[in-house]
This record gives sequence, structure tokens and C-alpha cells, in this order.
Amino acid sequence: MYEILYRIPPVDDAIGISLLFKQVYLQTYAKEGISHEFTNFVSQKFSPKVVALNIERKDQSLLIAYFTDNPIGIAQVIHKSNCRVRNIEMPELDKLYVLEQFHGRSVGHIA
Repeated sequence: MYEILYRIPPVDDAIGISLLFKQVYLQTYAKEGISHEFTNFVSQKFSPKVVALNIERKDQSLLIAYFTDNPIGIAQVIHKSNCRVRNIEMPELDKLYVLEQFHGRSVGHIA
């Protein structure tokens, strides 16, 4: 049985979270390899600096799943997103990334 802990990350975890974002993104979307444009996009969007800024933002939250004190999954929630269907402001799950080796182990499920 795996003991998964969930918490809001400290800014010091930005580099590990950056790598988590990049690895999951590459596994999911780099189906035809890693082009120059793809490399630039991923490097910029998930840089440690951008992740640190996202950790400190007040209009969203990052919740990290940790196993043995290492990040293995991340949920990014935007607090006040505009729902296009209902045309109301509500929270939105923007990203849910889990390392492949932890799929099927209830990492994205909090009871």
C-alpha cells in the first residue's frame, strides 16, 4: 500500500514540480517525438520560475501528491473561472497530472 500525502507546495518545490509537469506532458502529448517548437513550449510553460509564480498566485491553487516526500501528481485549480455552459464564475480543475507509474493507485482521488 502506498501512503500518498497531499499538500500545497512550498516555493522550494518548484523545480521538482517543473520536472513533474514536463514529464507527464511529454508522455501524454509527444506522440511523434519532440520537435523544436514543442521543446520551447514545454521549457517555457513549465519552467521552475513559472511554477514558482503559479505556487504564489492567489487566484489559483496547486495541490501536490507526494510519495516518500517526492512529487508524483499535481492538481491545478483556478478559483474563479468563467463556466462557458452556465455563464457563471466557478472553480475549474485546470490540470490533473500524475506520473504514469502511479496511474491506477488512487492518486487523483481524495477520500
